[in-house]
Order: sequence, then structure tokens, then C-alpha cells
Amino acid sequence: MRLLRYTLCAVIVLAVASPSMAFNGKRKGFVLGGGLGVAPVARIESEGIDESRVGFASNFLIGYGWDEQNLLVFEGNGTTFKPDTDLDVTFSQGFAGPTWYHYFKPVAPTFFTVAGVGFYSFWYDIEDGEEDSNDSGLGLMGGVGYEFARHWQVSFVVNGGKTDGPINDVTHLNVEVLIGGVAF
Repeated sequence: MRLLRYTLCAVIVLAVASPSMAFNGKRKGFVLGGGLGVAPVARIESEGIDESRVGFASNFLIGYGWDEQNLLVFEGNGTTFKPDTDLDVTFSQGFAGPTWYHYFKPVAPTFFTVAGVGFYSFWYDIEDGEEDSNDSGLGLMGGVGYEFARHWQVSFVVNGGKTDGPINDVTHLNVEVLIGGVAF
């Protein structure tokens, strides 16, 4: 839920700030996007815990393209997975923060890179519907991708960070493959 709150705040701020340049068919100006995919590696590690699973991955981005090849966006990127336990619990973890996309050509098809520094969050839903979370920590994100058609792309992203739990720190890692769209 924290990631959703961060994303909602960014949507409101950017939607008010630049509506006149929205969706003009050029990467320069307002951009909005998202994607869905799989995380072949969704990992948490702490004292006595080393859990790695396959999870469901998603991302959401909103921001501004300062030219046809460079975007500065706020991105929320996370994974949800079920750990190997007898409890009915779902873990969610992910990155939220400013991210830079660089496309190698001004129009598709083209390769791109992505890099970001922000916050990393971890929360979990316990079997009785109760939600709890760790305190957010520093998060990093990087990856590569290919825009195969105008507005459509596939990306390979790695993000990770640390969060502070009630007992000890937890280290997180997501490796994701996403298919998404970016409206500009």
C-alpha cells in the first residue's frame, strides 16, 4: 500500500503540473506508463531467513521527457509473492523513486537503459487480513530494455534495497521481466 500511496502522490503532482504537453505523440513532454510481468527472482534475506521465489511483477511510471531520448520519471516497481511457509501470507516488496530512461534512438524500434535511486519498501498481508510493513530504506534500480513498437516495450530490471524490520534489517532483491506501454 505504501507504493500505491507514493505513486498516487506523484500522479497528482505531475498531472497538475504539465497537462498542456500530455500525449502529443513525442517523448518530449508528459509521459505515463506501466507494465506487468514476472519476477523469476523475488528474494528476501535476513538473520535466519533466506527466501527466493517466483513472483508477479508490475511497474507504474509518470514523469517528463526532456527530449526524444531521455525521460525523468517517478517509478513504482514491485513484486508480490508467497513465501514457503504454512501460514497464508503474501510478501510485497519494491522500489519507488526518481528514475532515468535513456532511449538510444528517438523512435522505435530502439534499445533503452533505466536507472534509479529511491526508497525500497516491504510489506506483508497475514492470513487474518492484517497488513504490516518494515520501515523503508534506500533502494536502487537498473535495467535494459527494447521498445519494439511505438509506446510498447519489454524490459529486464533488477531492483533491491534494505528495510528495517522490528527485529533486524532485511535485504531485498527483485529480478523482473516486464512488458509495458508508455503513453507520450
